[in-house]
Amino acid sequence: KFNGFNENLGRKGNNYITGEEMDLCYKLQEKGYKFFYNHKAVVFHVVGENRASKKYFLDSTFGKGITLAYLKRNNKSFLIFASSFFIKLFFVLFSYITLSLRNLSEKEKFKLKCIISSNLGYFYAVLLGLDLGDL
Repeated sequence: KFNGFNENLGRKGNNYITGEEMDLCYKLQEKGYKFFYNHKAVVFHVVGENRASKKYFLDSTFGKGITLAYLKRNNKSFLIFASSFFIKLFFVLFSYITLSLRNLSEKEKFKLKCIISSNLGYFYAVLLGLDLGDL
């Protein structure tokens, strides 16, 4: 009824694009369907050893940034899309400044690097005008 998942989304090969579920949810919302949070829901997800590295996680957050740009561009108003760009620009600048502080733990530094990576993925997609079919 809703043409299923967008096949340009989802991890394939070496890309880290995600969001096929979110894209379908946007389509459902446009048709009036509602979603609710269930705090008792439990999901178990097996994560392979190849995904248990900081490099993989940073690459993954970059891909999620690309995905978010695509989803916002295709499912939200231009105002939301544009305002997200400037908010993300602020967060990248703030994160770089904060990262330069010496009193952060390794965990805090890695969290900031993930924020930067995600936002850079978003900028990459926006500034290059990427369509997920290009990847």
